[in-house]
Amino acid sequence: MNDSSAYRSKPHILPGATDLPRIIVWQLAPRSDGSAGDPSLNSPTRHDEPLNTSECLLVIDSIARTAKPIVVLTGERVLELYPRLPEILEYGRALGLKMIVEVPPAELTDEVIDRYRYFGERIFRVKITAPVGDDTGSRIEEASFFAELDGSLDRLGKAGFEIHLVYTATEPDLRTLALLHDYAVRRSARGLYCHLRFDLAEGQTPIEGGVVDDFIERFATMKEYSPASMIISPQCVRFVHHSHRQEDHGQGGGNRGSWEYVCLAGKSYAFIDPAGRVQLCAGNSDKRPTLRDAGYDFQKVWGYSSVFTDSRKTCRNCLHGYHSADQVAADRAVLQGSPPGAGSGAAPA
Repeated sequence: MNDSSAYRSKPHILPGATDLPRIIVWQLAPRSDGSAGDPSLNSPTRHDEPLNTSECLLVIDSIARTAKPIVVLTGERVLELYPRLPEILEYGRALGLKMIVEVPPAELTDEVIDRYRYFGERIFRVKITAPVGDDTGSRIEEASFFAELDGSLDRLGKAGFEIHLVYTATEPDLRTLALLHDYAVRRSARGLYCHLRFDLAEGQTPIEGGVVDDFIERFATMKEYSPASMIISPQCVRFVHHSHRQEDHGQGGGNRGSWEYVCLAGKSYAFIDPAGRVQLCAGNSDKRPTLRDAGYDFQKVWGYSSVFTDSRKTCRNCLHGYHSADQVAADRAVLQGSPPGAGSGAAPA
């Protein structure tokens, strides 16, 4: 592994590039349902195995030479499956990256909190995974989870950590979002974050566009009714506020503000699955080449993969259909060979 001090200078900027990663969500450990490269499925090959610690360090090295983004490490039992996680965090910090770890409440024992105190008061985001249901069983499960959650947040607060909460939305459920926002405010959380994992694969219409829009736009509304010090964010979306004058149609005009959201996938946001597939977002779950195919070179994927370059030209929101872009073979050729135009100074699209 190269000495980290060699890469503390400014990152190498891709020729002609204007889009650099600012947030990378990296699912280190597979989910218990077997998704995202779980090696227990389909007689796994080396290609599908989760990256080991040494491979993770190589990827972090490449990320730091591309830009200086926030790197959010997540996954079930990530503290258990990656006992060398502090080494990964320290290496990223030495390279100028802001490192975050997402953990469930049950893993935030006094021992863990004491071990990670070194990384500062913002190192943890606590996962909220309890269902919000109407049947008695769901209510009991929810009550048990939130009792455990309260205990972990009490321990974090007592140890001097900031409270940051995160949950994964697989459906645009406004009621759940409202309940979680209320809980975050009551617990004086400094952040409420959301991973959008809607299934938008080609040929499928599991959710309506208006519902998704309402869900995402609700974050902008919540910002206005939250403490100024509280961050509320679906991390793959940027909100822009417009103030414009309404036309007077005999009822009196006036100034009225409106929010507009823009998809950041491929522009300043990326998702990495356990096997090292770099995706536009978690909704893009095809079998793309992995970082192993690219020699652990994140910059090559970000700057020259056709899925990323095409999304920067065409993608505006979650319903645009770029998730289904079929460029796997082309990307594999690029990642295993020389990026187009690399020798001539040509800029990527």
